[in-house]
Amino acid sequence: MRIAVSLLLLIGCGGDSGGNVVASTSFTLSMMSGMGPSPLDPLYQQTIGFEVEMTAPVIGHSTVEMCRWTTQDSEMPIRTATGATASTVQTQILDMLPAWNVRLALCDPADQSTITLQSDNQAGLAVIVGCLQLPANAMARDGNGDPKWTDFTAAGCQATVYDQLHGRLFTSSEFSMKISN
Repeated sequence: MRIAVSLLLLIGCGGDSGGNVVASTSFTLSMMSGMGPSPLDPLYQQTIGFEVEMTAPVIGHSTVEMCRWTTQDSEMPIRTATGATASTVQTQILDMLPAWNVRLALCDPADQSTITLQSDNQAGLAVIVGCLQLPANAMARDGNGDPKWTDFTAAGCQATVYDQLHGRLFTSSEFSMKISN
């Protein structure tokens, strides 16, 4: 029985976690569309910044087409807003999104590799940040060939903040996201 439980935990958690990943970024919500109004409207044309620390993460690995993925899912990560808009970002976005996922996808060819940070509360609010330009030090792999978390800064990022309840979509592009392990 103990062996079965240990094997189930190893499969479900993907083995070695490599530590808690911390993703931090800031960007200007430069485009807004939809009907609105939304409690997020004051953030339009403003820089928002936040950090998500994936505490007690569930680790997963998979292969999708020519990419190996390593993910960390956290039900209650530490979420902290920064900058001049911190109060609104904390209360209207981060506090309303309890569960987050960060995914590192290393692909062949390497220029197809990505890092994604996302959360969707399944009640009308979602945030997704995806970056397409990973530096060489982000391409590390473990002994199984799975992506290994390292410290790096990804560029070529795009973000979407979707407030479905109020019919509002905010986007941003061409910024960076820092990953720390």
